[in-house]
Amino acid sequence: LLEEISENDNVTIAHRDDGGVNVFWTVPEED
Repeated sequence: LLEEISENDNVTIAHRDDGGVNVFWTVPEED
């Protein structure tokens, strides 16, 4: 699942020091 998510340019996966994973969804603004 993480591999599929990481292929999306709008998603950033950050591995935390405690072994957890933070997933940040960045939605581009469309005017």
